[in-house]
Amino acid sequence: MSDKKTIEETIIEDIQKTGYPTEITAASIMQANGWSVVHNPSFWDQEEQKSREIDIQAYRQWSTQSQNWTMGVYLIAECKKSEKPWVFFTTDEKYEHSRLGSLIYSRIKGTPLFTSYDQESALIPDSDLLSSHHYFQFERQARTFYEPLKNQDKAAHSATIYSAVMSAIKATLFRWADASYEKWIGIYYPVIILAGDLYDARVSPDKTISIDKTDHVQLSFHYMQPDPRVNSKLSHRQFTIDVVREDHLAQFLKLVEDEHQVIAGNI
Repeated sequence: MSDKKTIEETIIEDIQKTGYPTEITAASIMQANGWSVVHNPSFWDQEEQKSREIDIQAYRQWSTQSQNWTMGVYLIAECKKSEKPWVFFTTDEKYEHSRLGSLIYSRIKGTPLFTSYDQESALIPDSDLLSSHHYFQFERQARTFYEPLKNQDKAAHSATIYSAVMSAIKATLFRWADASYEKWIGIYYPVIILAGDLYDARVSPDKTISIDKTDHVQLSFHYMQPDPRVNSKLSHRQFTIDVVREDHLAQFLKLVEDEHQVIAGNI
């Protein structure tokens, strides 16, 4: 009996090494939880001046308590599969200002959304965000990342993670720039969905390193891009990016759903 693989078996093995099955599975989980999904929507990469694609754009909306507003939440997701672990170095420092800064990626017409913008007329007080939003429920945030056990030069040891981060950020900025509408709140979250092992690494003052498996880390990432309004000037932007294991995606969606139900109920 021949041990030679059929062409179909070879194709399947090759596909299983990619992120495509993760994309299809993640989209199915999102749809099962009531999210509308668009596969591979295009976006314009302002930095590279060319069209690119993000893996998934998911959308769900809530009516506010007063019924005067609709809150629409977008998950801009990049899907990755890795046979090697992903490691994120976290600290327990709380930079609440930077986390609030990540939430500027919202669109609303005519009315400030957060207290940080306008103390008197904002729809959502910062206190509501601090008590209910998942950006503020994690005591630690990732500051940098690493892909160990790769037989490549040092420069390539974080290339896949970096590429996923940049795609999620650029696609989020593109969607965020869409037109806003009366009585509609749009909030945009960059997300990376990983089929693979995810680790939280901690470095003590004496440089002792400990690592723990985890299902979800939040990466604090500072991004700069040319400011189209002013030649030679850079625009500085702060992001919080959720990195979620595929097996934990349903729990993450529930977290997002619950917090926005609370926020919508307070508007």
